[in-house]
Amino acid sequence: MGSKAKFATGYQSKNHGMRIVYLLLLSTLLASYGKVFSRVIRNSDGLTPILGWLVGMAFFVLAPLTVMTLNGGYVLPTIAEVGQSWGTIDLTNATFLIPYLVVWTCLMLACLVVRMFHPVGRRKTEAKHSLSCAKLERVILPILGFTVVNWAVLIWLAGGVDEFLLTHWQRRVDELVERYGDVYVLFDHLAMTNQILFVSAAALYTSIGLKNRNTKWGFTFLLILFFLLEMVLTGNRMYLAIYLLAFFTSCLVFERRKILIAVLAVSPILALGFSAWAFVRGNLTGIPDSLTGYVDDDYSERRITAVMDAFDGMGALLLLNVVHDFGERFDYLYGITYSRAATSLIPRKIYPNKPQNFTAMLAERYLPYVDTSVSATAIGEMYANFGVLTLALFPLLTWGILVLSQWAVRKEAMHGLLPCALFVLLVWGARVTLEDNFVEFLLAMSLISIFRLEKGLWNPRVAELLPLAISSNLARVPSTTAKITLASP
Repeated sequence: MGSKAKFATGYQSKNHGMRIVYLLLLSTLLASYGKVFSRVIRNSDGLTPILGWLVGMAFFVLAPLTVMTLNGGYVLPTIAEVGQSWGTIDLTNATFLIPYLVVWTCLMLACLVVRMFHPVGRRKTEAKHSLSCAKLERVILPILGFTVVNWAVLIWLAGGVDEFLLTHWQRRVDELVERYGDVYVLFDHLAMTNQILFVSAAALYTSIGLKNRNTKWGFTFLLILFFLLEMVLTGNRMYLAIYLLAFFTSCLVFERRKILIAVLAVSPILALGFSAWAFVRGNLTGIPDSLTGYVDDDYSERRITAVMDAFDGMGALLLLNVVHDFGERFDYLYGITYSRAATSLIPRKIYPNKPQNFTAMLAERYLPYVDTSVSATAIGEMYANFGVLTLALFPLLTWGILVLSQWAVRKEAMHGLLPCALFVLLVWGARVTLEDNFVEFLLAMSLISIFRLEKGLWNPRVAELLPLAISSNLARVPSTTAKITLASP
């Protein structure tokens, strides 16, 4: 029986010992994460940066790691057709035990940090402002307009609708970068920043609707429509995925149990749809043929692949390979990818030796003959740069995000989009590179400031304004009258 059939149907009896080790590690990790996450949920009053970090780690690392552990490993499907020599993870023997322990330790220490330092009672003490939904709608509509302009420019640059539909989305980006250089890179940065603002504002709008139980479903469906169009036209499904994660998290925070049950009920359909889209998005005109190939693939293999694709599981698969290979097969990067936080926006004409980002470096090592980029999650990037120091640096990073989260919540009255934007960026940062996300954060805050998107977004609650109004009125009353009034029973 081949390795794919083995992983799809179970494990061999001689591997019971190692299977038990992996399952025990997984069960302790899930229990620790569950306690920490439920504590943060109970003490939150909305979407915060630390929630984004925990959700991102759960979705892009813990969930695919759970699937691989329960399945005894994972093999990339043949339909991917990229010939990966690293595409098999066997968790029925000790080959990947050290990488597994590194990831397990990083996540356990991160949970410990949150458990020790996350404040208690914030949900009850800091709900001091109310959101103007009408104002937020007026913020979202121009962002949607910029999104439509971005799509139109992409179609025009690609050479028209027919050419746009025929070209693979990744190959199209590479060709545009080669043709227009730094100009297109800047355009792409701004387009991504606009989408981050869209996801942030949409997530905040949906979250407030769930909190107040007054969701405007018509406007919400408009938001979902734009997410679907973005996914079709650019091939990027992650914006929709992050929005859905924000929706699910808000349901947990505000205890919308009926909606949670409905979301869980349709989640298998969503998982299958995300998995199928990963294979058909390369050629929009050939979707029927791609779907036929996907459906004709082995059912047991397709079932596991659908679950892994729903969580973008290739990142977790690569994570284990990165820990296994860097320091042995590949040299450590010694922080070079993190330097892009300072150099990302410098044109290559000025700085021709500007380092690549981590996703490009990883593709050169693991997919050298394919024009693509791949990710290995934030843990993978940190390990590729610093090796075993990751065991100390990752929990330290989590502590820093916790401090950032507390600061962002305190600034919510002045910067209404800030906590939600950081939630989105940290969900995304758990999957890709933190340094590029730092650049996107600076650009997002710049656009928010330039276009004054946060002005009038949050207002003091009426209950807090009432005592101030009474005091103000009393101040205008003559002193003798005021004394008589106050002295009356």
